[in-house]
Amino acid sequence: MKNIITAIALGFIAGTAGAGITFDFYRDPAVYTDMHLQAGPVTLVTNGLQATFSASTGVMSCAHSTGLGIHTAGGDEAGRYLIDPGEVLLISFDQDVIFTFLHFISFTEGETFVIRGDNIVLNGVATDQCIINYHDLDGLPIKSCTNMVFSVPAGTELQFTVADGFSSIGLRAFTVDVIPEPATTGLAVMLLVGTLFFYRRFYQQ
Repeated sequence: MKNIITAIALGFIAGTAGAGITFDFYRDPAVYTDMHLQAGPVTLVTNGLQATFSASTGVMSCAHSTGLGIHTAGGDEAGRYLIDPGEVLLISFDQDVIFTFLHFISFTEGETFVIRGDNIVLNGVATDQCIINYHDLDGLPIKSCTNMVFSVPAGTELQFTVADGFSSIGLRAFTVDVIPEPATTGLAVMLLVGTLFFYRRFYQQ
């Protein structure tokens, strides 16, 4: 009985982190139609989380079955749905988030994708950039990455780009979890403590 009560309480605490929120740039028409050929800022709201997107130069370009890239006037038409060296996709959120899933397109061996920003915490270590190499992808052949778990505070402007000199890479989707407010976390902890106290008093009499 004690194990059951503890599991329920811990499940509630885990639930305060919120379900994963996915921004899908190649399958969700509500996303790619709002962003296509826009320089930004473009704001999308999903499950209460507000995300803002902009292109450093040119316009953002995304469509069904492709991905999100940047198209610069005079640039390669074939690469309009990819991010080329020197192009930067800017993303920020109105709440603290944790990235748990990234999905790419046209990411080949030898290439490197870079995410820069202030106050990034990558696998528990503070840093100003997250470097993703081809061999970091753990979802081959769909070219996804789940082992680069990193958090960013609200308002941080993230720069999504590719390493200089490397080929183009597109962003198909990403998933983030909203980090709960301290008050919410505290309430969950209080519930756990209260539940265990109740068990001790009631079942051990």
